[in-house]
Amino acid sequence: MKTNRPYAPNTDKNEQADENAIKEIKDLKTVNYTALIPVLIGAIQEQQNTIKRKEEHIEQLETRLAKIEAQLAQLSTLPTTRIQLKNNTTPSDLP
Repeated sequence: MKTNRPYAPNTDKNEQADENAIKEIKDLKTVNYTALIPVLIGAIQEQQNTIKRKEEHIEQLETRLAKIEAQLAQLSTLPTTRIQLKNNTTPSDLP
């Protein structure tokens, strides 16, 4: 005997409802947050290593820049002299 109650066993509606519920469960997406933690930690560590390398590179560039600026300052204090070039021209002869 079939009944219209949704919780009654062995009815056509219940079988259809069970099939729909199974389809919905199959389509349901979940996230395993516990398994995601090591992945996130690894990504953060990799990001920190990248930041550290870039900071070291910036320090190297700043050191090089400071040396270049010091050399430039020394050059600007030198008296200007006429320099004899290989082809017998002087800087004032150049365009």
